[in-house]
Amino acid sequence: MLMKNTEIGGINSLETLGEELSLLLHRQDHLYCICYSITSLSQVNFAYGRRAGDNLINMVAAWVEDTVMCKVFRVSGDIFCIIADNATAEEIKNTVRYLYDRFDHPWAININAKDLPIYSSIDISIIRLDKNNFEQNIPDLCQRSLDEMRKTHQITVFDAEKDRLSREHMQMQLQLQSCILQHMYSFDVYYQPIVDASTGIWQGLEALCRWTHPELGPIAPKIFIHDAEEMGLIHLLGRWVLETAIRHCKEMALDEMESFFICVNVSSDELLKYNFDQQVLDILRQYDFPGDKLVMEITESTQFTFNDVSKGAVTSLREHGVRFSLDDFGTGYSAFNNLKHLPVDFLKTEGAFVEDIENDAYLQYFLYVLAETAHLNKMNLIAEGVENKEQLKFVINNGADFIQGYLFSEPMCYQDLQKKRAYFHTVDETVQNISSSWHDLYQWLSSNQAYQITPTAFNLLYKAMELALEEDNFDLLLEKLLELIGQHLKLRRVFLFFKEKDNLFCNSHQWCAEGNAYHKKDFEKIDLSSNAVEKLLLKSGMIIAKNSKEIPAAVKEILAALNLQSIIQAIVILPLIYKGELIGFIGCNDIQEREWLPEAILLLQNIGLFSTVILSRTTSQ
Repeated sequence: MLMKNTEIGGINSLETLGEELSLLLHRQDHLYCICYSITSLSQVNFAYGRRAGDNLINMVAAWVEDTVMCKVFRVSGDIFCIIADNATAEEIKNTVRYLYDRFDHPWAININAKDLPIYSSIDISIIRLDKNNFEQNIPDLCQRSLDEMRKTHQITVFDAEKDRLSREHMQMQLQLQSCILQHMYSFDVYYQPIVDASTGIWQGLEALCRWTHPELGPIAPKIFIHDAEEMGLIHLLGRWVLETAIRHCKEMALDEMESFFICVNVSSDELLKYNFDQQVLDILRQYDFPGDKLVMEITESTQFTFNDVSKGAVTSLREHGVRFSLDDFGTGYSAFNNLKHLPVDFLKTEGAFVEDIENDAYLQYFLYVLAETAHLNKMNLIAEGVENKEQLKFVINNGADFIQGYLFSEPMCYQDLQKKRAYFHTVDETVQNISSSWHDLYQWLSSNQAYQITPTAFNLLYKAMELALEEDNFDLLLEKLLELIGQHLKLRRVFLFFKEKDNLFCNSHQWCAEGNAYHKKDFEKIDLSSNAVEKLLLKSGMIIAKNSKEIPAAVKEILAALNLQSIIQAIVILPLIYKGELIGFIGCNDIQEREWLPEAILLLQNIGLFSTVILSRTTSQ
């Protein structure tokens, strides 16, 4: 039996916690507890000895009791609990934020008669206890609540419903482990065709893993794949999918088709595993399957570490003809940076870039940029998620080489795939009709639907894409883009403003002719809530003035506030509009009168669109 107090100072024991909770819940229906874990306690114990760790525990507990005015109970080794009686959920969350803030500062721990500043980290969770769930094992409940917090990285209340879902997820993970280890019981491989954008012929397939839970039915891949990675089982699952897909393709003699390829997903964990390349090559040899028919698809939205092991695996497989694809391209933090380190043959867009593309000019332009980026680097672009003919039209007209989506087929089992072998030889008339209306590049640039720019300006856009491939720091990338247009047009200043959450427009980046480029948050902020500029941009689409007399009064008001009215003689401001809302603006100015040529306006517009798309996709991760 536990004593009333632990041997660590005067911290109350788990038994005392149980007694007090029982008494409180006898008088009320529910209450809240705050659990915290000193995550660096073991490191302090190892580095300075257990006595130093005990000092840290007691110092934190004393501070908590003095600040929160609540008792501290020790639940287990590094997990502690506070009873927050008669407090609302919002008051509890504010207390938790206050605790987090305290751990941003060091604790002065006495070690060898000296006070050393020790920085420690902490995990905190909130539990709502009801009468009907109090009899649970309190240490296990605290641990589950902390585990949930570490997964979500959010301050939420762990109540009976969340506890039930947590238990069910744990049970599902155990069932997943059992199914994988029992010869992939209840797993299957489905296939979705990848269509040639010029003919509509089924050119390739993507192998997709499916799991049917014995009791719950089909489980979403993003759930069980993530769990398999966390449980260290993704290598077994990935190898089985690869072998099954190659065996099925071999049985259908698809490898005998000249341009056929099969895409199989591979996680970063698999690429980092020792001897992964040899395992893949063994399967290829086992089924006498050509290496150039296999495409290993790496998901770009997951964090990928390039080291000697992963680079060696990629190099080894490429030497045997295996090709690589970067899936969900544009969603990860270092999308363009990955292209510099990983030699790939295909870029595949994330489905969100195609959804509503027929109504969204930004998505159309972004897909075009992705296609040009791929082609510039001798890659093919696969547009995923095409579901209707309107999307198909925009995807083809913006340069996609291959198409994948429900418009052609939903993922199908092997038995259904066998019945559709003829589609690998059949031309799709809808695709062919759209593709046959495609003109060469310069014809497309001169069409009414295209961006009207001269060959010189178009070359500068290519230069912009090259910069994107070379520079993985997006602040520096935006600096270089503004410098590119500033030098080409011989401007005095090029500037970029983005709308922040407080509805202020922040001058996030600019370039000046004197070489004074900068990116500094909060350097200049403009409040347009009471100014006519925002309405003017939304109504007119742009502000162009070749001399000071033509500058609108609303713009002069802003220039005066920035002490720039006397030195600016000509100015252009173009809106950055997304879904009907002004999210920022790009502009340039000169200190003397000038005629603004169409090339300058269109080039500024394209650089603005390019910069905004890249930055918005990065900051949304």
